[in-house]
Amino acid sequence: MPIREEPLLAGSIYHIYNRSVDKKILFGTRLGCYRFIEALKYYRSTKFNVSLSRFYRLDEYRRKEIEEIVKDHAYHTVQVLAYALMPTHFHLLLKDLHENGISQYISKVTNAFTRYYNITHHRTGSVFESRFKATCMRTDEQLIHTSRYIHLNCYSGNIIQTIDELRLYEWSSYKHYIEDNNSSFVHREIVLSLFGDNKLNHQKFVEQNAEYQRRLEKTKHK
Repeated sequence: MPIREEPLLAGSIYHIYNRSVDKKILFGTRLGCYRFIEALKYYRSTKFNVSLSRFYRLDEYRRKEIEEIVKDHAYHTVQVLAYALMPTHFHLLLKDLHENGISQYISKVTNAFTRYYNITHHRTGSVFESRFKATCMRTDEQLIHTSRYIHLNCYSGNIIQTIDELRLYEWSSYKHYIEDNNSSFVHREIVLSLFGDNKLNHQKFVEQNAEYQRRLEKTKHK
C-alpha cells in the first residue's frame, strides 16, 4: 500500500472514504451490507482471536463470549462516529485512538469484506481501490458538516427519495443519532456535544440541509 504523505495521527478524527474498483456494485445486497457493518463492529478491538469468517462458524456460546470481549472499549483502536454505505463505496467518520489504529482497522475490515465478496461471487483479487482517502477534521464546523454529508449521502445520491426514508435507511448511522436508544456501536457523543447534546437540534441541522446537498451533488455530476 502506498505511503501517505500525511500520516494519520492518534487522537484525531478523519473522514475515511473508499470506492470499488471499476465502479463495481459491492453493497447491493442486504447480506453484503450486513457483513461489512459487522466487520466495522468486530475489528475495532485488538482482542479478537479469530477472523470474522471463522467467528460465524463457532457455536453460539463461543460467539457470545467473543462478542463481549470485542465490546470492551479499553481494547478499541478506533471510535466509529458515523458511517454510510452506498452501492459502490463507503464513508466512515473515525477517531484514531492508537498509532496506526485507523490504517490497521480499515485493512482488517476491507480484507474481511473482500474475502466474503470474492467467495460469494466466485472471483479473486481486490474489490476496493488500493488506498483509502482520509481527510482530517481540523475544526468543529468541519466535523459537523462532514457528519451531515455522510448521513445525507444516500439522499443526495438518490438511493432514497424522501426524508422519511433517510430516517429509516438501514446502512447508515443516522438512525442511531435520532433514536433515544444508544445501544449501537456508533460513538455519537462527540458530534451531538456540538449541538448541546440535543438530538433534535442535530436532526434539524441534517434534514434542513438535505435539498441543498442534493442540488450540490447534482451540479457536481453535470
